[in-house]
Amino acid sequence: MAGTWWRKAWWKASSMARRSGISLRALSGLKKSGLLLALVALLGLAALFLPQFSGESATRGGWSKTKPTINLTHIFEGEINRSGKPVGFHVAPKEPMGAKSRIRKVMSGPNRAGVYTAMVEIYDPGERRWKEKFSSFFPDDFSRQQVIDSILFALANNMLPKGARWRGPSGHGFLIEGYRYSSGDVNTAYPLYVADRGSHK
Repeated sequence: MAGTWWRKAWWKASSMARRSGISLRALSGLKKSGLLLALVALLGLAALFLPQFSGESATRGGWSKTKPTINLTHIFEGEINRSGKPVGFHVAPKEPMGAKSRIRKVMSGPNRAGVYTAMVEIYDPGERRWKEKFSSFFPDDFSRQQVIDSILFALANNMLPKGARWRGPSGHGFLIEGYRYSSGDVNTAYPLYVADRGSHK
């Protein structure tokens, strides 16, 4: 029983260390000081009994409580996927987000509906560098709840009933497109930018 707990604790602790940029060599260096056991126990217990410290739970914690659920982390903050590519980030932050994601340059718009596109950067903590991508953005005056409601409205009025991709009206003068899992949960949703007639942007 103790051995099983120790292995789980060490696995959790080492996983958290890697995500935080701490090398296992640094952890091993604590052996001589006798602090390794205490460190692993502390991190392991936190990972096992406090869900917010678990990578899997933290990711799931970034999902809405709606039906279907929506990956809010992906939409509001962006993330690095399993292939190491930056994805998401479709809502400009109302307040500085620190070293997570940032808008580098607005490319088009905003149009009359308030939708615009931009080149953005999302920080990859594993590689310790910013990664660039192109994103479309919901109107800046939308509240968090308005974004969620517009996504649910578009999904309820989906014009592409077959497959993982879906598209529907936001209820605010623009279309929203996204992808969902077979369970129906929405992994991503983004506004479709259309330039105003006569606009050169």
